Order: sequence, then structure tokens, then C-alpha cells
Amino acid sequence: MKTRTQQIEELQKEWTQPRWEGITRPYSAEEVVKLRGSVNPECTLAQLGAAKMWRLLHGEAKKGYINSLGALTGGQALQQAKAGIEAIYLSGWQVAADANLASSMYPDQSLYPANSVPAVVDRINNTFRRADQIQWASGIEPNDPRLCGLLPADSLLMRKPVLAAF
Repeated sequence: MKTRTQQIEELQKEWTQPRWEGITRPYSAEEVVKLRGSVNPECTLAQLGAAKMWRLLHGEAKKGYINSLGALTGGQALQQAKAGIEAIYLSGWQVAADANLASSMYPDQSLYPANSVPAVVDRINNTFRRADQIQWASGIEPNDPRLCGLLPADSLLMRKPVLAAF
């Protein structure tokens, strides 16, 4: 576990990254660390997806724009990833109509349970994690020639950002 001083220094260093340029904070790193407690939970898939999305937005996109299609299931998202789609889009209206946790059809007015979209994102991420486990267990590295161009060069499948609209 990191000490309070280490956490403060780490956060101050993070805030100097170009990503945060122009952001004004009316609070200090010390105040943030004080409020978050000694245990700092991490959301690895969200962090990987956010970092990948940032890189795509800042020059890493293959065509100068980000290819994305809508996916409502993990299987759809996985096939899109295999086809080279750079990000997965999850539409709030699709969830309202077909995948909300109330098991009813709703208009696109956020009337469905608020945890419905996160539940679909979780299912998509679980599919990516399982595909990654299979790929990794097979000894396939991100730049493995056995991929034969089927997947982007940086891809262990879970590195696809999922953009969800509520």
C-alpha cells in the first residue's frame, strides 16, 4: 500500500500530463487523497478503455477518425473488434428498447432502470475479457503473426473502448 505522501506525489505527477492541460482545479492533490481514503480501487477495463480512446482521439485512429458501430451484445462487440472496429458504441435507445433490466420496452427518455446501460457494458467487457483469456492462454501475444491481420496489431481484445450513451 502506498503512503499518503506517495499518493499525493503520484496524483500531482498525473495532473502534469498533457491530457489535463487547461484544467483548473479549486482543490489540491492533498485534499483529494484525504477524501478518497487509503485504499484506492482501480477499474482496470475502464482505465484501459479510456487510455485507448484518448490515444485514438489524439492521432492513433487508423483513418484519422474512429470507426465505431453499435453493439448490444458481447458477441456483436467481439465480431466488430475482430473486424477491426476501433471502438464499440452502445446506444441508450437500444438498451431502452431491448436490453433494460426492467425487461420492458421504453422510449429513449431514460425511463428504464439507471443500471441497465452499465449492465450491458459489463456483459460486453466480460466477453472481451473471456476472448482475451482464450487468446492469452493460447500463447498469442498482441503482435503475434498467428493473428494473420485478423486483429489490430495492438489488440488483446479487451483494449477496445466501449462508448455508452445514456
